[in-house]
Amino acid sequence: ITQNKTPPNSKPKSNTGRLRLLPPLQPTNEILSRAQRQTYNEIKDDTSIANIRRRTQKRGAQTIDSLCQKLCLPLKNTVQTYRREFRIMHPFEKVVMELTIQSRQKKDGLTLYKLLDDIHEGRKELL
Repeated sequence: ITQNKTPPNSKPKSNTGRLRLLPPLQPTNEILSRAQRQTYNEIKDDTSIANIRRRTQKRGAQTIDSLCQKLCLPLKNTVQTYRREFRIMHPFEKVVMELTIQSRQKKDGLTLYKLLDDIHEGRKELL
């Protein structure tokens, strides 16, 4: 007969290690080149439109729309990930993060929350 017992020396799962799991910020040229490459591969001419001018207009509009969406997606994911992780972070890690943010603020004069808000506003303007 097997019983589901936890070993007596096992520790409960902790919520630490979130700082290591935060994604690194991607360089702007990498975001831009990936968006351009994906847009180029996805958008094709609509051969059902006989008028070349209208076909080109449609392709141009689709290209602009797709490029904007591809540029905004990594920014949106970054902002959401950082905000979510700050809310559920372990208290010790939260203190370490706040101290790091305060030291960066003294050095650069820019807070992380302000930076995340600026990224979010820029993303909304792009859409």
